[in-house]
Amino acid sequence: MAREKVNVLRKRVCAAVLIQSAWRGAAARKQLFFLHHAAVTLQTYWRGKAARLAYRNMLVEHKKAEEEEEERMRLEEEKRQRMEEELRLRLEEEHRERMEKEERMRIEEEEEIRRAAEEAALLSKIQEEGEVTRERGEWNKDSECT
Repeated sequence: MAREKVNVLRKRVCAAVLIQSAWRGAAARKQLFFLHHAAVTLQTYWRGKAARLAYRNMLVEHKKAEEEEEERMRLEEEKRQRMEEELRLRLEEEHRERMEKEERMRIEEEEEIRRAAEEAALLSKIQEEGEVTRERGEWNKDSECT
């Protein structure tokens, strides 16, 4: 009978050990599940935060790139306007110089025509006087042509 009690006691101890093992295993699995869930929650939060930060940085970079492009375009427009203004001024200056040159040439031509007309009038006057003096028989030594 003592052996049976020892066997029953051994079976009870083994059963208790088995139950305790099962209980500890279940508790460990529950704890592991909780830790795994907590880790997933933290990773989700961290990845979301990192993604939002990356997106914000991307927006900042995009906005900066847009501003740089706008600045580049503004500078190009200013340069184009300066070049147009310089060209306009150069063309105006060339036109003014051409008009002044044409005016000088016109004045010189008019002066040349006036001088030629005066010379022609003087020559015709001299010729008329020479004919008159020849007709009279007078010879004016000052009007002699050699």
